[in-house]
Amino acid sequence: MVKCADCGYLSVRNKRDNHLSEAINDFREKGAVAQGYDEIGHNPHQLHEIAPICFVRSYNLINECKPEISPQKVSQVLNNDRPCKEFMKWQQGFTPKEHREMIDRQKLLEYQSQQRKEDKHWRIIELIVLGGIATLVAGGFTLLGAWISRG
Repeated sequence: MVKCADCGYLSVRNKRDNHLSEAINDFREKGAVAQGYDEIGHNPHQLHEIAPICFVRSYNLINECKPEISPQKVSQVLNNDRPCKEFMKWQQGFTPKEHREMIDRQKLLEYQSQQRKEDKHWRIIELIVLGGIATLVAGGFTLLGAWISRG
């Protein structure tokens, strides 16, 4: 069992550009929305929506937080134990997209490693088969030469 609060795919929607961003530690623990200020350091505002989003869509976290989404409800939902096949341990400073790219890169490396093992296996088989054929051909020519020279 895992918790969404510990997952790298937990994301929040950025209010400025509507992109999915990394959920910060305070949001994961308490459902607290990060605060920001305008260009001159005034007018505090929320940087992202309070609704949690599963980047890989394993769970509809927004619906689980309804009917009224509050920091307490978000914290409760994010800290529930649940079975999740897509879970990836959160690494602070990485976006959900970067967490996905890490998994994809790892899968690619595993695939390439497996392909190299299979290629090596087939190369060995090819060498054995070609070596056997070459031995038979050389042996056949040797026997043919011996038979010709005997008359």
